[in-house]
Amino acid sequence: RQFDVETGDSQPLLEGADGLHRGMVTALACSRDGSRLASADLARFAGPNAFRFFLWDLERRQQVTQRTDRLPLSLAFSENGQTLLVGTSRTAEKSAVVQNWNTSDSGALEKRQPDVPVSSDVYACAISPDGNHLAYTSGAEVVVQPAAHPGDRHRLRAPISAPLRVA
Repeated sequence: RQFDVETGDSQPLLEGADGLHRGMVTALACSRDGSRLASADLARFAGPNAFRFFLWDLERRQQVTQRTDRLPLSLAFSENGQTLLVGTSRTAEKSAVVQNWNTSDSGALEKRQPDVPVSSDVYACAISPDGNHLAYTSGAEVVVQPAAHPGDRHRLRAPISAPLRVA
């Protein structure tokens, strides 16, 4: 829902969007220019792609549902809104991953590169303003890597507990 902070009135963000999420919303991100919104929830479905996130194009008033095989816990847009980073949870069978999605065509999302496996749940992720680096949490570590070379990771260890935000 979209709220007017002065009047307290609200209206649906997009037609048919009310009640779309099932369970708790796990992540929310807005593009810098305010034209796109991404959200994820705890809904689980049968099959290999049991989880989902949504991409909302607020200018065109369209919404795309993207199914994925892991629960999205964190979302972050690039400066220009053309890339969405998705950090996921791990399961007993699968490691957590960081997914890098091309959002330039809000009608059809594509992965920019293969998933990057990580050791622990990814509660926070970010893309540098120039788009050249990705940062995310994995357990008690903050990982920074070049966007073009996911294997070249630099790890920063938190001295006490797991970081919950990166910027």
